[in-house]
Amino acid sequence: MKNFAQNLGLCRKAGALEIGFDAAVTAMKFGKVKGLLISSDISVKTLKEIKFHAEKYKTDVVYLPGDKTEVGNIIGISAGVIAVTNEGLFSLFK
Repeated sequence: MKNFAQNLGLCRKAGALEIGFDAAVTAMKFGKVKGLLISSDISVKTLKEIKFHAEKYKTDVVYLPGDKTEVGNIIGISAGVIAVTNEGLFSLFK
């Protein structure tokens, strides 16, 4: 995935991110999420739970090459689960 840092920063500036597990699941419940971004160092338990919710709400999942620290440096908050709420911006990660 090329330029994931630039794309993630663009999503953040556009206000198209829900950051963190709970925020992502809540946004999925309300049909806001176009796709999920998962950092490379997410725990097995969290990964299992977020996959369950992604299947339940029919949400695409993309795995980022960066870890939580790298994601945190880009968006200002360390997070393993990030929901993108804009289809056009999410397509940058596919």
